[in-house]
Amino acid sequence: MKKAILTVIGILAILLTFSFTNSNFNNEITIKVTSEEPIEFDLLQNGVTTKGIKTPYEFKFVENKGDFIFKSKREKEELKISVEDKNGSLTNESGIIVLIIENENWKTFGMN
Repeated sequence: MKKAILTVIGILAILLTFSFTNSNFNNEITIKVTSEEPIEFDLLQNGVTTKGIKTPYEFKFVENKGDFIFKSKREKEELKISVEDKNGSLTNESGIIVLIIENENWKTFGMN
């Protein structure tokens, strides 16, 4: 009886451990920022601001959730954002671009 109870507790512990791990963590997303001519822009990523980045700019994102704001330094200049992974791609072109990544769902909108 003790052996059966210990076996059940062991199985439950293993199930609980693996139920809190995320299997989508291996999905690498490539984010590219380009423009017709080299320009400077600011990037707000998950509350951290990086100023004065120049196009073209590319980085990899391997987390499940991310909030991004890309803002051109000058009002009339437009940025082009390309988001790609093994399942597809998404692009947007505007002066200010908001990108929201939640697991495999991507949302973007732009403002001039």
